[in-house]
Amino acid sequence: MRKFILIAATAMLVSYKGVHSSPPFLLEGVVQDKVSGQPLKAVHVFTVKGEEEAVTNEKGVFRFQSWKETVVLTAESPGYQKKQVQLTLPAPKQTVLLEKE
Repeated sequence: MRKFILIAATAMLVSYKGVHSSPPFLLEGVVQDKVSGQPLKAVHVFTVKGEEEAVTNEKGVFRFQSWKETVVLTAESPGYQKKQVQLTLPAPKQTVLLEKE
């Protein structure tokens, strides 16, 4: 039984390494109001809902990781138009400007 568990654990590790052979990319930046330039807090920023996502802090800053090299970064907040930006990772820090609806 121990041998089986060891073999299964090794197979899972090898399988995981095959899927994610490189470390994840860091996506980070700030979300601001396009007109005032003020940082926006509680903005939902994501590439994949439920997996690769973050909510901006009180300074409008977001930070999360992605395993993909090409992503569409989306920022959503009530009262603002949704903004999407296509990125190739690694990418510099992003400044995302949201316009009011």
